[in-house]
Amino acid sequence: MGKPLEDINSVTKDDFWLIKKDKKTGKELSRSSRAVGLIQFTQPALQAIGEFTARSGFDKLHEVKLRFAKMGEVKQLDYVKKYFEKSKGRIKTPEDIYLQVFAPEGVGKSNDYVLYNKETSGEKYKQNESIDKENDHDGKIQRREILGRYNISFNKGKNNKTSEFICKINDKTETNSVAKDIITYHIYSGGKIEKHIPKIKSGYEQKYKYVYHDKNNAEHELGIFNFKTTTQIAPGNKIGTGEIQLIDIREFKGYNSNGIKLKFKTLNTDSGRYYINPNCYAGLLGAMADMNIDYLGYNGFSNYEGKSTGGSKSHRNGEKGDLRYISKNKMGEATILQDKHFDVTNQNKFNDILFSFGWGRLEKMYSEYFTYNGNKNYLLNHTKHMRRDGKNGYRHYHHLHLSGFDHSLIKIINEK
Repeated sequence: MGKPLEDINSVTKDDFWLIKKDKKTGKELSRSSRAVGLIQFTQPALQAIGEFTARSGFDKLHEVKLRFAKMGEVKQLDYVKKYFEKSKGRIKTPEDIYLQVFAPEGVGKSNDYVLYNKETSGEKYKQNESIDKENDHDGKIQRREILGRYNISFNKGKNNKTSEFICKINDKTETNSVAKDIITYHIYSGGKIEKHIPKIKSGYEQKYKYVYHDKNNAEHELGIFNFKTTTQIAPGNKIGTGEIQLIDIREFKGYNSNGIKLKFKTLNTDSGRYYINPNCYAGLLGAMADMNIDYLGYNGFSNYEGKSTGGSKSHRNGEKGDLRYISKNKMGEATILQDKHFDVTNQNKFNDILFSFGWGRLEKMYSEYFTYNGNKNYLLNHTKHMRRDGKNGYRHYHHLHLSGFDHSLIKIINEK
């Protein structure tokens, strides 16, 4: 989105340019105008509320945007109301409210309705191509694909919804997120993760503590786990360079206290893939706690050396792993995409939460097309179709493959 408008008082009209330059030469290739305000007012939106007249020029457009940038949020609400007023008869659902801001032509349409087409929508498609890339990247951006982002925000809001308000001034029970004597992962409902590194007490050098903070800021100590250090594994299970750390998933016996519960109901690996990267572990535990799920079926990450075993090539260094699909029976049993007991709704919810905790960010998680609600090519949220039949083939109809964890989302806090 270009330069952030951090100091509103110093904003000028020049700050509303989005400039694309050649990476090698630095030469300007094109420029367009950025959105501004509570609902990211663009030129068409400003025209719709009568604040800008078409063909009045960029200087006039940026003058109007500068006025909105410096306008307080409460005052802006008058213009937000004006923007929605003309379409209030068409808006029937929360999704329609989202689309009225993002892509008004999608309001009231079916989920398969194509909003932007690479061949015919030009710049609008280019500006939103990341949505297509997050899904099937077929050159079309459909209503359901855009609503994937809405669902992520909605679930984050639900998970962080405050149900109790407490004044904590001089409250001795206020949360203290300081790691004492041991490196501690503080995992916050909604997706934030911090790794606190204190001066380590003797005996805790090879251990990590994991603490989950629920939506009411209550702390839940999920456990203290041993980690081992070994040599990084390169593609082909060859010995690489550098070191990695791994935690044995079997050390976690589950957690159930004060309304928060999480557990692996079944551990299903014949090739010893019990080992997971500590950062990835924080992201997985956080998603399980936010989902409040104590019936997951665990199929494995890496073996004790960090190698990929069991016929798969990608499960190296504890960074990629398999989970059984969520069952309505809540038993962690084998579940395939077309099973009647496959809980599609909760699987999509869990995938959204996994994404908020860093999974599927650098690349999508793996699943397969299946038939759902009449759609023969349905894909779960934040996944891509991964299937190859025949010799050396692979299938993902019986498990979700976790991948693409973004380690940069974990904030390192040194307390030494």
